[in-house]
Amino acid sequence: MHGRRTAAFLALGLGAFLIVLGPLLRWYVLPSVQLAAYDQDFTDVSTGTGYYLDQSTGRLAWGQITVARHTLGDAGAGRTVGKAVWDISTRVDTPRTSKLADARQAFSLSVHRWVFDRHTNRSNSCCGGDTGAGADGYLKYPFNAGHRSYLVWDGTAGRAYRADFTGIRTLYGRSFNQYTMRVPATRIGTMRVPPSVVGLKPGADPVTAEEWYSNPEAVNLIDPLTGAPAGGSSHQIITLRLPGSTRTAATALDVELRSTPGTEKALVDAYKAKHDGLALLTGPVPYVLLGVGAVGVAVGGVLLRRPRTVERAPVTTGALPVGGAAR
Repeated sequence: MHGRRTAAFLALGLGAFLIVLGPLLRWYVLPSVQLAAYDQDFTDVSTGTGYYLDQSTGRLAWGQITVARHTLGDAGAGRTVGKAVWDISTRVDTPRTSKLADARQAFSLSVHRWVFDRHTNRSNSCCGGDTGAGADGYLKYPFNAGHRSYLVWDGTAGRAYRADFTGIRTLYGRSFNQYTMRVPATRIGTMRVPPSVVGLKPGADPVTAEEWYSNPEAVNLIDPLTGAPAGGSSHQIITLRLPGSTRTAATALDVELRSTPGTEKALVDAYKAKHDGLALLTGPVPYVLLGVGAVGVAVGGVLLRRPRTVERAPVTTGALPVGGAAR
């Protein structure tokens, strides 16, 4: 009997613990880890071969283009406001400028600040944020990214465009959602170039031309649970127009870029531990624990029941004579 009661209490205790643990993991632990990092620090690199305007000669050249994007989280500012605050610097280099240590001498250089909700991924304009307004994602997508379309920020165009789910890709043995975005021709600024570049008669003074950017196909590979990128590709085109004209006067950039294998491997390695942890919390584990706990409580209750006592009729060992007492 003592062993039976001990087993019953063990089953009840373990069952009650699992009943509490399952919902705790799903509705308390999960929200506390499903958050973008304050202290992000990563450099992703894309390369491709294409045309670019060599500003040293004023002529179109052909060669390798390298785009290095460094993302650095401002953890102090982020913790103050409870948002992720990421500073993003993007440097574009040609064969000539890639050798220059001063980033200001690159083919192009941009620095932006993305402030966003750590859970929903929605942008916020506080803390000097100038990137991502109205977008669902930029460098990363929301957690639990689905088979649907998202508004994704294009850093060159400076606005968000629709990115459609276009399938699943496997990279280093893991599955990623593929999203494809198309950016129509968009004016992004101006550039001072020699007159001959835009078809004018050669002169001493440079002229101002409008820069128009388009991207016929930008592909992002995204880990569905974390929303983290695993690489991608894009076709970046920048053309020049004379002010007020709708005609392309020259091409400043035309290159198909793709994340380097080193970048892809580093991104996959950086997020796979978080992916696996979220897979446990968002999958069946909390519900299995809840179910096993309920079974344990039920078993403990059964074991604690006292066995029913069976009443039996008294048994006599000798019969008395009819009509009299024994003498």
